Amino acid sequence: MSYTRATVRIKELAQAGTTTSANGTFSLTALQAGAYTLEVSFIGFRTQTLEVSIRAGEVSSVEVQLQESDVLLEGAVVTAQRREQTIQKVPVAVTAYEKTFFNDFNIREVDALSEFVPGLQVQLQSPNNPGFVIRGITSDDGDSRVEPRVSVFQDGVAISKSRGSVVELFDMERVEVLKGPQGTLFGRGAQIGAVHFIQNKAQRDFAGELTLGYGNFNQQLASGFINTPLSDKVFFRVAGQFNRRDGFIENLAGGRLNGKETAAVRGALRWLASPKTVVDVIYNYQKDNFPGTAFISGTIAPPGQEPSPFGPATLERGEELGIDRNVWGGTVLVDHELTGNLTLNSITAYREFFSDEAFDADGSALPALSFSEIAFGRQFSQELRFTYDNKSNFSGFFGGSYFYEQGFQRVPFETNENSFVALVSPVLNELSGGAFPVLPRFNPDGSPFLAAGALLGIPFKDRHTEMFQNNGQVQAYESSQTGPTRQGTGP
Repeated sequence: MSYTRATVRIKELAQAGTTTSANGTFSLTALQAGAYTLEVSFIGFRTQTLEVSIRAGEVSSVEVQLQESDVLLEGAVVTAQRREQTIQKVPVAVTAYEKTFFNDFNIREVDALSEFVPGLQVQLQSPNNPGFVIRGITSDDGDSRVEPRVSVFQDGVAISKSRGSVVELFDMERVEVLKGPQGTLFGRGAQIGAVHFIQNKAQRDFAGELTLGYGNFNQQLASGFINTPLSDKVFFRVAGQFNRRDGFIENLAGGRLNGKETAAVRGALRWLASPKTVVDVIYNYQKDNFPGTAFISGTIAPPGQEPSPFGPATLERGEELGIDRNVWGGTVLVDHELTGNLTLNSITAYREFFSDEAFDADGSALPALSFSEIAFGRQFSQELRFTYDNKSNFSGFFGGSYFYEQGFQRVPFETNENSFVALVSPVLNELSGGAFPVLPRFNPDGSPFLAAGALLGIPFKDRHTEMFQNNGQVQAYESSQTGPTRQGTGP
Protein backbone atom coordinates (compact mmCIF):
# COMPACT_ATOMS: atom_id res chain seq x y z
CA MET A 1 0.00 0.00 0.00
CA SER A 2 1.48 3.42 -0.98
CA TYR A 3 -0.57 5.63 1.37
CA THR A 4 1.45 7.36 4.08
CA ARG A 5 -0.26 7.58 7.49
CA ALA A 6 -3.36 5.62 6.48
CA THR A 7 -5.29 4.29 9.47
CA VAL A 8 -5.43 0.51 9.91
CA ARG A 9 -7.87 -0.91 12.50
CA ILE A 10 -9.08 -4.31 13.67
CA LYS A 11 -12.83 -3.93 13.93
CA GLU A 12 -13.29 -6.59 16.60
CA LEU A 13 -10.60 -5.11 18.87
CA ALA A 14 -11.14 -1.49 19.84
CA GLN A 15 -7.52 -0.97 20.95
CA ALA A 16 -5.84 -2.81 18.04
CA GLY A 17 -4.69 -0.51 15.26
CA THR A 18 -1.82 1.37 13.69
CA THR A 19 -0.92 3.73 10.83
CA THR A 20 1.12 3.04 7.72
CA SER A 21 4.73 4.19 7.60
CA ALA A 22 6.27 6.61 5.08
CA ASN A 23 6.74 3.77 2.57
CA GLY A 24 3.14 2.56 2.92
CA THR A 25 3.70 -0.55 5.07
CA PHE A 26 2.17 -1.54 8.40
CA SER A 27 2.36 -4.40 10.87
CA LEU A 28 0.13 -5.74 13.65
CA THR A 29 1.59 -8.03 16.27
CA ALA A 30 0.41 -9.95 19.35
CA LEU A 31 -2.82 -11.05 17.67
CA GLN A 32 -4.31 -14.40 18.55
CA ALA A 33 -5.24 -16.91 15.87
CA GLY A 34 -8.66 -16.36 14.38
CA ALA A 35 -10.69 -14.38 11.85
CA TYR A 36 -10.68 -10.58 11.91
CA THR A 37 -12.18 -7.67 10.00
CA LEU A 38 -9.50 -5.22 8.83
CA GLU A 39 -10.54 -1.60 8.11
CA VAL A 40 -8.17 0.71 6.21
CA SER A 41 -9.04 4.39 5.79
CA PHE A 42 -7.29 7.41 4.33
CA ILE A 43 -8.42 10.99 3.79
CA GLY A 44 -9.98 11.41 0.35
CA PHE A 45 -10.34 7.64 -0.22
CA ARG A 46 -13.07 5.10 0.45
CA THR A 47 -12.61 2.95 3.54
CA GLN A 48 -11.63 -0.60 2.58
CA THR A 49 -12.84 -3.59 4.63
CA LEU A 50 -11.14 -6.99 4.35
CA GLU A 51 -11.64 -10.32 6.08
CA VAL A 52 -8.33 -11.84 7.20
CA SER A 53 -7.50 -15.10 8.93
CA ILE A 54 -4.52 -15.57 11.23
CA ARG A 55 -3.15 -19.03 12.05
CA ALA A 56 -1.02 -19.84 15.06
CA GLY A 57 2.72 -19.63 14.39
CA GLU A 58 2.31 -18.08 10.92
CA VAL A 59 2.91 -14.58 9.52
CA SER A 60 0.13 -13.32 7.26
CA SER A 61 0.45 -10.48 4.75
CA VAL A 62 -2.22 -8.48 2.96
CA GLU A 63 -2.13 -5.99 0.07
CA VAL A 64 -4.63 -3.10 0.18
CA GLN A 65 -5.54 -0.79 -2.71
CA LEU A 66 -7.81 2.14 -1.85
CA GLN A 67 -10.14 3.92 -4.27
CA GLU A 68 -10.55 7.69 -4.35
CA SER A 69 -13.72 9.01 -2.76
CA ASP A 70 -16.17 11.05 -4.81
CA VAL A 71 -16.32 13.58 -1.98
CA LEU A 72 -13.12 14.88 -0.37
CA LEU A 73 -13.45 14.35 3.36
CA GLU A 74 -12.62 17.09 5.82
CA GLY A 75 -9.47 16.80 7.90
CA ALA A 76 -6.46 17.54 5.70
CA VAL A 77 -3.15 16.20 6.96
CA VAL A 78 -0.67 19.02 7.71
CA THR A 79 2.82 19.33 9.18
CA ALA A 80 2.22 22.65 10.94
CA GLN A 81 3.75 21.21 14.14
CA ARG A 82 6.64 19.50 12.36
CA ARG A 83 4.81 16.18 12.30
CA GLU A 84 1.88 14.88 10.32
CA GLN A 85 -1.47 15.57 11.97
CA THR A 86 -5.03 16.17 10.88
CA ILE A 87 -5.70 19.89 10.78
CA GLN A 88 -8.32 19.62 13.56
CA LYS A 89 -5.61 18.60 16.03
CA VAL A 90 -3.34 21.60 15.35
CA PRO A 91 -3.81 24.32 18.03
CA VAL A 92 -2.60 27.21 15.81
CA ALA A 93 -4.24 29.31 13.10
CA VAL A 94 -3.36 27.48 9.89
CA THR A 95 -4.74 27.52 6.35
CA ALA A 96 -3.83 24.52 4.19
CA TYR A 97 -4.54 23.73 0.55
CA GLU A 98 -3.75 20.44 -1.18
CA LYS A 99 -2.75 19.71 -4.78
CA THR A 100 -6.30 19.63 -6.17
CA PHE A 101 -6.69 23.27 -5.15
CA PHE A 102 -3.73 24.35 -7.29
CA ASN A 103 -5.12 22.52 -10.31
CA ASP A 104 -8.73 23.63 -9.87
CA PHE A 105 -7.85 27.32 -9.58
CA ASN A 106 -4.75 27.30 -11.82
CA ILE A 107 -2.52 28.68 -9.05
CA ARG A 108 1.07 28.95 -10.31
CA GLU A 109 2.43 32.08 -8.57
CA VAL A 110 2.66 33.04 -4.92
CA ASP A 111 0.76 36.31 -5.32
CA ALA A 112 -2.17 34.43 -6.91
CA LEU A 113 -2.14 32.01 -3.96
CA SER A 114 -2.51 34.84 -1.44
CA GLU A 115 -5.88 35.82 -2.91
CA PHE A 116 -7.33 32.60 -1.42
CA VAL A 117 -5.69 32.72 2.02
CA PRO A 118 -7.36 34.92 4.65
CA GLY A 119 -4.86 37.17 6.40
CA LEU A 120 -2.13 36.68 3.77
CA GLN A 121 -1.13 39.09 1.02
CA VAL A 122 1.87 38.77 -1.28
CA GLN A 123 2.92 42.01 -2.99
CA LEU A 124 5.01 40.83 -5.93
CA GLN A 125 6.75 43.92 -7.29
CA SER A 126 9.16 41.54 -9.02
CA PRO A 127 10.54 38.08 -8.17
CA ASN A 128 13.47 39.97 -6.68
CA ASN A 129 11.33 42.14 -4.41
CA PRO A 130 8.30 40.43 -2.86
CA GLY A 131 6.41 41.52 0.22
CA PHE A 132 4.87 38.76 2.35
CA VAL A 133 2.17 40.30 4.55
CA ILE A 134 0.42 38.38 7.33
CA ARG A 135 -2.25 40.13 9.37
CA GLY A 136 -1.19 43.50 7.98
CA ILE A 137 2.51 43.28 8.91
CA THR A 138 4.92 43.34 5.98
CA SER A 139 8.22 41.55 5.50
CA ASP A 140 10.03 42.85 2.40
CA ASP A 141 13.50 44.03 3.45
CA GLY A 142 16.25 42.87 1.06
CA ASP A 143 19.11 43.66 3.46
CA SER A 144 21.36 40.59 3.74
CA ARG A 145 21.66 41.19 7.49
CA VAL A 146 17.91 41.14 8.17
CA GLU A 147 15.83 38.06 8.94
CA PRO A 148 12.31 38.56 7.51
CA ARG A 149 9.47 38.59 10.02
CA VAL A 150 7.38 36.31 7.81
CA SER A 151 9.33 33.11 7.20
CA VAL A 152 9.07 31.06 4.00
CA PHE A 153 9.87 27.34 3.91
CA GLN A 154 10.14 24.73 1.14
CA ASP A 155 9.97 21.09 2.25
CA GLY A 156 11.02 22.13 5.75
CA VAL A 157 13.96 24.28 4.56
CA ALA A 158 14.05 28.02 5.33
CA ILE A 159 14.13 30.10 2.11
CA SER A 160 13.11 33.36 3.76
CA LYS A 161 15.57 35.88 2.28
CA SER A 162 13.26 37.97 0.10
CA ARG A 163 15.54 38.03 -2.97
CA GLY A 164 15.39 34.24 -3.13
CA SER A 165 12.00 33.37 -1.61
CA VAL A 166 9.75 33.61 -4.69
CA VAL A 167 9.31 30.15 -6.22
CA GLU A 168 7.02 28.84 -8.94
CA LEU A 169 4.10 26.73 -7.72
CA PHE A 170 3.90 23.59 -9.84
CA ASP A 171 3.42 19.90 -9.03
CA MET A 172 2.62 20.83 -5.43
CA GLU A 173 1.52 18.46 -2.68
CA ARG A 174 0.38 21.11 -0.23
CA VAL A 175 0.85 24.65 1.07
CA GLU A 176 0.40 25.66 4.71
CA VAL A 177 0.11 29.24 5.99
CA LEU A 178 0.54 29.71 9.74
CA LYS A 179 -0.51 33.03 11.23
CA GLY A 180 1.02 34.47 14.36
CA PRO A 181 4.46 33.91 15.91
CA GLN A 182 5.87 30.47 15.01
CA GLY A 183 9.42 30.72 16.32
CA THR A 184 8.95 27.75 18.66
CA LEU A 185 8.03 25.38 15.83
CA PHE A 186 9.77 26.77 12.76
CA GLY A 187 12.50 29.03 14.09
CA ARG A 188 14.36 31.22 11.56
CA GLY A 189 12.39 34.33 12.54
CA ALA A 190 8.75 33.55 11.88
CA GLN A 191 7.81 36.44 14.18
CA ILE A 192 4.58 37.13 12.33
CA GLY A 193 3.90 33.82 10.62
CA ALA A 194 5.19 31.22 8.19
CA VAL A 195 4.41 30.04 4.66
CA HIS A 196 5.39 26.43 3.95
CA PHE A 197 5.48 24.95 0.43
CA ILE A 198 5.49 21.13 0.26
CA GLN A 199 6.35 19.70 -3.15
CA ASN A 200 5.30 16.34 -4.55
CA LYS A 201 7.82 13.57 -3.98
CA ALA A 202 8.50 10.54 -6.17
CA GLN A 203 5.97 7.69 -5.84
CA ARG A 204 5.98 3.99 -6.70
CA ASP A 205 3.41 4.36 -9.52
CA PHE A 206 3.95 5.41 -13.14
CA ALA A 207 2.16 8.70 -13.83
CA GLY A 208 2.47 11.81 -15.93
CA GLU A 209 0.72 15.08 -16.69
CA LEU A 210 1.17 17.91 -19.19
CA THR A 211 -0.59 21.28 -19.26
CA LEU A 212 -0.21 23.69 -22.18
CA GLY A 213 -1.73 27.13 -22.36
CA TYR A 214 -1.79 30.33 -24.37
CA GLY A 215 -3.33 33.65 -23.33
CA ASN A 216 -3.44 37.36 -23.90
CA PHE A 217 -0.23 39.40 -23.92
CA ASN A 218 1.29 36.40 -25.71
CA GLN A 219 1.30 34.26 -22.57
CA GLN A 220 2.83 30.83 -23.07
CA LEU A 221 2.57 28.11 -20.44
CA ALA A 222 3.94 24.57 -20.29
CA SER A 223 3.80 22.62 -17.03
CA GLY A 224 3.89 18.95 -16.13
CA PHE A 225 5.61 15.99 -14.52
CA ILE A 226 6.63 12.39 -15.13
CA ASN A 227 6.83 9.88 -12.28
CA THR A 228 8.28 6.40 -12.77
CA PRO A 229 9.58 3.57 -10.56
CA LEU A 230 13.19 2.65 -11.35
CA SER A 231 12.98 -0.50 -9.21
CA ASP A 232 10.94 -1.88 -6.34
CA LYS A 233 12.72 0.47 -3.96
CA VAL A 234 13.74 3.49 -6.08
CA PHE A 235 11.34 5.94 -7.70
CA PHE A 236 12.04 9.05 -9.78
CA ARG A 237 9.98 12.14 -10.58
CA VAL A 238 10.82 15.13 -12.76
CA ALA A 239 8.59 18.20 -13.00
CA GLY A 240 8.94 21.55 -14.72
CA GLN A 241 7.21 24.73 -15.72
CA PHE A 242 7.79 27.46 -18.29
CA ASN A 243 5.63 30.56 -17.93
CA ARG A 244 6.08 33.64 -20.11
CA ARG A 245 4.03 36.68 -21.08
CA ASP A 246 4.76 40.08 -22.62
CA GLY A 247 4.58 43.12 -20.41
CA PHE A 248 1.17 44.77 -20.29
CA ILE A 249 2.59 48.32 -20.05
CA GLU A 250 4.35 49.86 -23.04
CA ASN A 251 7.63 51.68 -22.46
CA LEU A 252 7.90 54.42 -25.08
CA ALA A 253 11.67 54.42 -24.55
CA GLY A 254 11.84 50.78 -25.69
CA GLY A 255 10.42 47.42 -24.69
CA ARG A 256 7.50 46.58 -22.42
CA LEU A 257 7.14 46.53 -18.63
CA ASN A 258 5.61 44.19 -16.03
CA GLY A 259 6.05 40.99 -18.04
CA LYS A 260 7.24 37.57 -17.00
CA GLU A 261 9.57 34.81 -18.12
CA THR A 262 10.32 31.97 -15.73
CA ALA A 263 11.66 28.47 -16.30
CA ALA A 264 11.77 26.04 -13.37
CA VAL A 265 12.63 22.33 -13.07
CA ARG A 266 12.63 19.87 -10.19
CA GLY A 267 14.02 16.38 -9.87
CA ALA A 268 12.98 14.08 -7.02
CA LEU A 269 14.32 10.63 -6.12
CA ARG A 270 12.84 8.39 -3.42
CA TRP A 271 14.75 5.41 -2.03
CA LEU A 272 13.14 2.88 0.29
CA ALA A 273 16.43 2.05 1.99
CA SER A 274 14.73 -0.41 4.37
CA PRO A 275 11.21 -1.26 5.48
CA LYS A 276 11.61 1.49 8.09
CA THR A 277 13.71 4.06 6.20
CA VAL A 278 12.68 6.45 3.42
CA VAL A 279 15.16 8.81 1.73
CA ASP A 280 14.02 11.68 -0.55
CA VAL A 281 16.54 13.64 -2.64
CA ILE A 282 15.20 16.84 -4.26
CA TYR A 283 16.85 19.30 -6.62
CA ASN A 284 15.23 22.63 -7.61
CA TYR A 285 16.37 25.15 -10.21
CA GLN A 286 14.59 28.33 -11.30
CA LYS A 287 15.61 31.08 -13.72
CA ASP A 288 13.74 34.40 -14.01
CA ASN A 289 14.34 36.79 -16.87
CA PHE A 290 11.73 39.51 -16.44
CA PRO A 291 11.44 42.84 -18.30
CA GLY A 292 11.50 46.05 -16.28
CA THR A 293 9.12 47.03 -13.48
CA ALA A 294 6.76 49.90 -14.27
CA PHE A 295 7.60 52.66 -11.84
CA ILE A 296 5.32 55.39 -13.26
CA SER A 297 5.39 58.97 -12.00
CA GLY A 298 2.06 60.40 -10.92
CA THR A 299 3.08 63.94 -11.89
CA ILE A 300 5.54 63.62 -14.79
CA ALA A 301 3.67 62.24 -17.78
CA PRO A 302 5.21 60.96 -21.04
CA PRO A 303 5.14 63.54 -23.87
CA GLY A 304 1.59 64.04 -25.11
CA GLN A 305 0.14 61.70 -22.45
CA GLU A 306 -1.73 62.04 -19.16
CA PRO A 307 -0.22 60.43 -16.03
CA SER A 308 -1.70 56.95 -15.64
CA PRO A 309 -0.69 53.92 -13.55
CA PHE A 310 -1.62 51.76 -16.55
CA GLY A 311 0.81 53.46 -18.91
CA PRO A 312 2.23 54.04 -21.29
CA ALA A 313 5.49 54.95 -19.58
CA THR A 314 8.72 56.54 -20.71
CA LEU A 315 11.51 55.04 -18.62
CA GLU A 316 15.05 55.73 -19.67
CA ARG A 317 17.37 52.80 -20.45
CA GLY A 318 14.49 51.14 -22.32
CA GLU A 319 15.08 47.41 -22.78
CA GLU A 320 18.06 47.46 -20.40
CA LEU A 321 15.57 47.49 -17.52
CA GLY A 322 14.72 44.11 -16.06
CA ILE A 323 15.83 41.32 -13.78
CA ASP A 324 18.01 38.25 -14.19
CA ARG A 325 17.71 35.82 -11.26
CA ASN A 326 18.89 32.27 -10.65
CA VAL A 327 17.84 30.13 -7.67
CA TRP A 328 18.92 26.54 -7.09
CA GLY A 329 19.24 24.11 -4.23
CA GLY A 330 19.29 20.50 -3.11
CA THR A 331 17.52 18.82 -0.17
CA VAL A 332 17.85 15.38 1.40
CA LEU A 333 15.00 14.18 3.62
CA VAL A 334 15.40 11.03 5.72
CA ASP A 335 12.62 9.43 7.77
CA HIS A 336 13.63 6.41 9.85
CA GLU A 337 11.28 4.54 12.16
CA LEU A 338 13.31 3.68 15.26
CA THR A 339 10.41 1.95 17.02
CA GLY A 340 6.70 1.72 16.43
CA ASN A 341 6.26 5.02 18.27
CA LEU A 342 9.57 6.88 17.70
CA THR A 343 10.75 8.29 14.36
CA LEU A 344 13.98 10.08 13.42
CA ASN A 345 13.66 12.83 10.79
CA SER A 346 16.62 14.51 9.10
CA ILE A 347 16.58 17.53 6.73
CA THR A 348 19.84 18.47 4.98
CA ALA A 349 19.84 21.33 2.47
CA TYR A 350 22.07 23.65 0.45
CA ARG A 351 20.74 26.63 -1.53
CA GLU A 352 22.01 29.60 -3.56
CA PHE A 353 20.46 32.58 -5.31
CA PHE A 354 21.85 35.43 -7.41
CA SER A 355 19.82 38.31 -8.82
CA ASP A 356 20.60 41.45 -10.81
CA GLU A 357 17.78 43.97 -11.30
CA ALA A 358 17.82 47.39 -13.02
CA PHE A 359 14.94 49.84 -12.48
CA ASP A 360 14.10 53.51 -13.05
CA ALA A 361 12.88 54.81 -9.68
CA ASP A 362 11.77 58.30 -10.83
CA GLY A 363 9.22 56.78 -13.23
CA SER A 364 9.95 59.21 -16.06
CA ALA A 365 12.30 59.94 -18.96
CA LEU A 366 14.55 61.97 -16.65
CA PRO A 367 17.97 60.40 -16.01
CA ALA A 368 17.52 61.28 -12.33
CA LEU A 369 17.08 58.10 -10.28
CA SER A 370 18.58 55.06 -11.99
CA PHE A 371 19.10 52.12 -9.65
CA SER A 372 20.29 48.55 -9.79
CA GLU A 373 20.26 45.88 -7.11
CA ILE A 374 22.59 42.90 -7.07
CA ALA A 375 21.93 40.30 -4.39
CA PHE A 376 23.58 37.00 -3.56
CA GLY A 377 22.99 34.41 -0.88
CA ARG A 378 24.06 30.89 -0.02
CA GLN A 379 22.96 28.74 2.88
CA PHE A 380 23.44 25.31 4.42
CA SER A 381 21.18 23.78 7.04
CA GLN A 382 20.97 20.52 8.96
CA GLU A 383 18.06 19.53 11.17
CA LEU A 384 17.54 16.39 13.26
CA ARG A 385 14.24 15.69 14.94
CA PHE A 386 12.85 12.81 17.03
CA THR A 387 9.08 12.44 16.89
CA TYR A 388 7.15 10.36 19.41
CA ASP A 389 3.53 9.29 18.94
CA ASN A 390 1.89 6.42 20.80
CA LYS A 391 -1.05 6.54 18.35
CA SER A 392 -3.57 7.31 21.08
CA ASN A 393 -3.17 10.25 23.49
CA PHE A 394 0.49 11.26 23.70
CA SER A 395 2.74 12.84 21.06
CA GLY A 396 5.56 15.33 20.75
CA PHE A 397 9.02 15.94 19.32
CA PHE A 398 12.43 17.28 20.21
CA GLY A 399 15.47 18.07 18.09
CA GLY A 400 18.10 20.55 17.02
CA SER A 401 19.41 22.28 13.93
CA TYR A 402 22.39 24.10 12.47
CA PHE A 403 21.99 26.94 9.97
CA TYR A 404 24.68 28.83 8.05
CA GLU A 405 24.02 31.73 5.69
CA GLN A 406 26.22 34.19 3.82
CA GLY A 407 25.24 36.90 1.35
CA PHE A 408 25.38 40.50 0.21
CA GLN A 409 23.18 43.21 -1.25
CA ARG A 410 24.73 45.80 -3.56
CA VAL A 411 22.76 48.85 -4.76
CA PRO A 412 24.47 51.00 -7.46
CA PHE A 413 22.92 54.43 -8.07
CA GLU A 414 23.42 56.74 -11.04
CA THR A 415 22.05 60.21 -11.77
CA ASN A 416 22.47 63.24 -13.99
CA GLU A 417 22.74 66.02 -11.41
CA ASN A 418 21.02 68.54 -13.70
CA SER A 419 17.96 66.30 -14.01
CA PHE A 420 18.00 65.44 -10.33
CA VAL A 421 18.00 69.09 -9.22
CA ALA A 422 15.24 69.88 -11.73
CA LEU A 423 13.20 66.96 -10.41
CA VAL A 424 13.39 68.08 -6.76
CA SER A 425 13.34 71.85 -7.40
CA PRO A 426 9.60 72.21 -6.46
CA VAL A 427 10.34 70.64 -3.07
CA LEU A 428 13.41 72.83 -2.55
CA ASN A 429 11.37 75.88 -3.53
CA GLU A 430 8.77 75.11 -0.89
CA LEU A 431 11.31 74.36 1.82
CA SER A 432 13.26 77.57 1.11
CA GLY A 433 10.18 79.75 1.08
CA GLY A 434 10.57 80.54 -2.63
CA ALA A 435 14.30 81.27 -2.53
CA PHE A 436 15.13 78.28 -4.74
CA PRO A 437 13.74 78.55 -8.29
CA VAL A 438 11.40 75.94 -9.76
CA LEU A 439 13.28 74.60 -12.78
CA PRO A 440 11.76 73.09 -15.92
CA ARG A 441 12.16 69.34 -16.15
CA PHE A 442 11.93 69.07 -19.93
CA ASN A 443 12.88 71.20 -22.91
CA PRO A 444 10.17 72.29 -25.41
CA ASP A 445 11.06 69.34 -27.67
CA GLY A 446 10.39 66.89 -24.81
CA SER A 447 14.03 66.10 -24.03
CA PRO A 448 15.23 66.23 -20.38
CA PHE A 449 16.32 69.68 -19.20
CA LEU A 450 20.09 69.54 -18.63
CA ALA A 451 20.97 73.21 -18.02
CA ALA A 452 20.17 73.48 -14.32
CA GLY A 453 23.83 73.97 -13.45
CA ALA A 454 24.24 76.78 -15.98
CA LEU A 455 21.15 78.63 -14.63
CA LEU A 456 22.31 78.31 -11.04
CA GLY A 457 25.99 78.82 -11.73
CA ILE A 458 26.89 75.44 -10.22
CA PRO A 459 29.03 72.87 -12.10
CA PHE A 460 26.69 69.88 -11.93
CA LYS A 461 27.99 66.55 -13.19
CA ASP A 462 26.34 64.82 -16.12
CA ARG A 463 26.97 61.45 -14.45
CA HIS A 464 27.20 60.90 -10.74
CA THR A 465 27.51 57.33 -9.41
CA GLU A 466 27.66 55.84 -5.96
CA MET A 467 26.95 52.46 -4.38
CA PHE A 468 25.67 51.05 -1.13
CA GLN A 469 26.54 47.52 -0.03
CA ASN A 470 25.82 45.36 2.99
CA ASN A 471 27.19 41.93 3.85
CA GLY A 472 25.66 39.40 6.18
CA GLN A 473 26.74 36.11 7.71
CA VAL A 474 24.81 33.97 10.16
CA GLN A 475 25.63 30.80 12.10
CA ALA A 476 22.81 29.55 14.27
CA TYR A 477 22.38 26.55 16.53
CA GLU A 478 18.82 25.94 17.60
CA SER A 479 16.93 23.39 19.64
CA SER A 480 13.18 22.90 19.74
CA GLN A 481 10.57 20.68 21.28
CA THR A 482 6.82 20.41 21.64
CA GLY A 483 4.68 18.21 23.76
CA PRO A 484 3.54 16.28 25.33
CA THR A 485 0.29 16.67 23.44
CA ARG A 486 -2.55 14.71 24.95
CA GLN A 487 -5.44 13.81 22.70
CA GLY A 488 -8.84 12.59 23.74
CA THR A 489 -12.55 13.10 23.49
CA GLY A 490 -14.41 15.87 25.23
CA PRO A 491 -17.30 15.47 27.65
